[in-house]
Amino acid sequence: MKKYQNVMATIAGLATMSLAAGCQEQGTAETAASTPAATAAAEHGHEHAEGEGEHGHGHGAGPHDGTLADWGGGKYHVEFTVDHDKQEATVYVLGSDEKSPAPIKTDKVLLSIGDPELMAELLPVPLEGETDG
Repeated sequence: MKKYQNVMATIAGLATMSLAAGCQEQGTAETAASTPAATAAAEHGHEHAEGEGEHGHGHGAGPHDGTLADWGGGKYHVEFTVDHDKQEATVYVLGSDEKSPAPIKTDKVLLSIGDPELMAELLPVPLEGETDG
């Protein structure tokens, strides 16, 4: 994982987060509480080798050169990117292949970070070629 030299820029960026996930025009919107939660290592039921990610394997960089994490037990992955010059961060929701955009039915996602402690609502932003977020 990349370490960011300017923590204040990262925190300011997190405050202006956006969620780039694509959307589905059919169905009703789910609440943020009903979206998949990040999977903890204890939920996998197996041991992890030293240096592996929390869910049994490490991730390379995502398609936008961001940090990847499992979200929803492998069904989804999220990619976290930070643009320090613009002081903004973007979280992309990807499919199990860690590459393809994965539509989710929600109007917002709650991001919670432990250190530094921060909570932010992520709002959908349309990807290129989409009409809705």
